[in-house]
Amino acid sequence: MRKGGARFWAHMTLTPLRDSLGRVHAFAEITSDVAEHARTAEELRQSEERMALMIEAVRDYAIFTLDVEGRITSWNVGAERLEGYRADEVLGKHFSIFYSDEDRRADHPGEELRQATVDGRYEEEGLRLRKDGTQFWANVVITAVRDRDGVLIGFTKVMRDITERREAMETLRQSEEKLRHVVEQVEDYAIFMLDPSGRVASWNRGAERHKGWTADEIIGQHFSVFYTHEDRQRQHPQHELEVALARGSYSEEGWRVRKDGSRFWAYVVITALRDDSGRLIGFAKVTRDVSEKRATEELLRKSEERLRMLVESVRDYAIIMLDPDGVVTTWNAGAQGIMGYRAEEALGRHFSIFYPPEDVAAGRPDVEVRTAIAEGRYEEEGWRVRKGGERYWANVVLTAVRDPSGELRGFAKVTRDLTERRRIEREARAAEEQAVIERARTAEAEAALQDRDDFISVAAHELRTPLTALQLKLQSAQQMLDKLGGTVSAQVTLVNTRIEGALRQSHRLTELVERLLDVSRIVGGRLVVSVEECDLASLVGHVVDDLREQAHQRGSEVRYQPVGPVRWKCDPARLEQVAVNLLSNAIKYGSGKPIDVRVEATDEGGVRLSVTDRGIGIAPEDVDRIFARFERAAPVRHFGGLGLGLYVTRNIVEAHGGTIRVTSKPGEGSSFVVELPRPPSATITAASAKVRP
Repeated sequence: MRKGGARFWAHMTLTPLRDSLGRVHAFAEITSDVAEHARTAEELRQSEERMALMIEAVRDYAIFTLDVEGRITSWNVGAERLEGYRADEVLGKHFSIFYSDEDRRADHPGEELRQATVDGRYEEEGLRLRKDGTQFWANVVITAVRDRDGVLIGFTKVMRDITERREAMETLRQSEEKLRHVVEQVEDYAIFMLDPSGRVASWNRGAERHKGWTADEIIGQHFSVFYTHEDRQRQHPQHELEVALARGSYSEEGWRVRKDGSRFWAYVVITALRDDSGRLIGFAKVTRDVSEKRATEELLRKSEERLRMLVESVRDYAIIMLDPDGVVTTWNAGAQGIMGYRAEEALGRHFSIFYPPEDVAAGRPDVEVRTAIAEGRYEEEGWRVRKGGERYWANVVLTAVRDPSGELRGFAKVTRDLTERRRIEREARAAEEQAVIERARTAEAEAALQDRDDFISVAAHELRTPLTALQLKLQSAQQMLDKLGGTVSAQVTLVNTRIEGALRQSHRLTELVERLLDVSRIVGGRLVVSVEECDLASLVGHVVDDLREQAHQRGSEVRYQPVGPVRWKCDPARLEQVAVNLLSNAIKYGSGKPIDVRVEATDEGGVRLSVTDRGIGIAPEDVDRIFARFERAAPVRHFGGLGLGLYVTRNIVEAHGGTIRVTSKPGEGSSFVVELPRPPSATITAASAKVRP
């Protein structure tokens, strides 16, 4: 008390004065006015309380921190609701527990942290796992957290369940009950405040349980009473404060002493607290008995230290606190990035400044506040306004924040800029509408193609019957002319020549009909390939001999030098058809230049057939389509054919389990290569043959 009766809050130290014999002959009293310190400590306590309430009240977002290795260091109610884990179940565990086995095998969690480290943040939407194994679709933002020196000290992670919002609200209610139960049992921390000289200024239930002193007994005493005699002798308590003052914080594990003199092994953190001007206002001291639960409680302690940094470092969400009247009381980096206001420009102003004028005139902000008070929260997507007047599309969640007694303390407001996502969704809808149109057109084209295939099948079968009868009659007439012999030799020879010409034409027509029937069989999945032992080198040699005269007429030399028998299991008739088609193509497009045919065994036990010409070649844009039905690279007016030979060839090769490829250059020729692997069995039935329409 001052002169005149005025009271002031003081810190007093009473020191005994002794003579040379150690007898007390007086006392020295030192009294200091600590009213300013008391007010600053109270303001800090209220600020921390508001911030903690704000984080705990954000129920629609999982907001938690990770250390640099990805282990969970803090856990909010939204995280517990979203993932299903309580804090004591996940603290200290790696955040990859939220990912599927496939994502973990691909090291997707590690890649997220690496990208966040390099770019400052990482964002994606993907599937995550809850505790019960169920999956949900989440929006995830990971932000790298660095200290003032730029050193990485961890990450903040914000997740939003974007699948079942109604279900999320029910889960949220249950998670709040679990959270209250967890908080009531967290009594393993001794958390108290020291003034700048190291005297105890506050005391919590955990401190009383750990150390044995009540608040009335300990407040005002120097914190060195908690240390062993040896530590006090070497002035270790003062050393801790000096280190905390120089570095910002001090932490260690060591022996501490309870009121009854018993010792316990404790993990201790002392953090220097400064006001906005940088002036020291005291120290925060957290002590934990880590004899039994050291790992989990150590992480909880770190989460308390980083609570403020968590909110300040989130840049992709505007997370702010409003008082009960809707006035802005806190501001994070995400709010500045999205809304454009600096903290000093937004603090103390009504949150209606973020709304378009027509919404303000209609009383929209007041409606949101009333709804949040009545129902606990309000959520919507709509237009908001940045500092310069620019509009953006936002997802907004307004949550009423109440203290344990139920009194309204304000609102937690989380805003997310969805402008770009809204644009992408609108473009996606337009693209889907166009895709529907394209699918309809494709269906019409496929129906027309099916009609054509049906016509070809019917026409081929209808042509086959009269063609067979014509061939039989021509053969019969030829036999009759042969019997006439020399009686009318000149006339017989002339007629016989014409009959032979007719037979050759009918044979060509028969081949065309068979090719059309093969197309019908392939499309209908009825191509049957039956294999047997054969000499592929000899089979190809016969084809070369049969077509050598045709090549000669075109001016091409067919060069084929077999290297010996090449034994293989195949369908001889079908493989002969492949060789005929490839060599006929080479003769047709070979420009009268040499053609090379080669058959050889491969190192893998298969067989390779290659046919190379030096003719007109194939344009690069035509290479991928020449194996399709009715597709041709050369103009019909210059080269005949229906464009079916290579289509049939490809399906026969694939029915044998092989592949066919072509390399070509316009004006320099083409090389077709058939690769046939070792066949698995002696017979390939229709069911096992691989064919493509």
